[in-house]
Amino acid sequence: FIVVNAALGAGLLNFPAAFNMAGGIAAAVALQMFLVIFIISALVILGYCSQISNELTYQEVVRVICGKVTGIICEVAIAVYTFGTCIAFLIIIGDQLDKISAAIAHESEGTGSKHWYTDRKFT
Repeated sequence: FIVVNAALGAGLLNFPAAFNMAGGIAAAVALQMFLVIFIISALVILGYCSQISNELTYQEVVRVICGKVTGIICEVAIAVYTFGTCIAFLIIIGDQLDKISAAIAHESEGTGSKHWYTDRKFT
């Protein structure tokens, strides 16, 4: 659930521009309907595998169904993805930090402070 929230949180802002570049509303709806078939199929398969393996988490299901090595690869992939998402959010926060600190200090836009904590190299 946390991984899904992280992926949607950062990527959701790009959907309108991406769909506009792909062909507008018709292309967006067609693509979403096509992908929802795969999503539902994957969830049904995952539910079936969870039921036959009597496991509750995704990592446990992968470990039982696909083997120990694949389970470890799955866990590492989720950890790396989550770490990368955290880095992306820190970059977004860092990009906004100078604007927020300038607004709190009542500074004009052109006279932004050059403190170490608002430097792009810090974030």
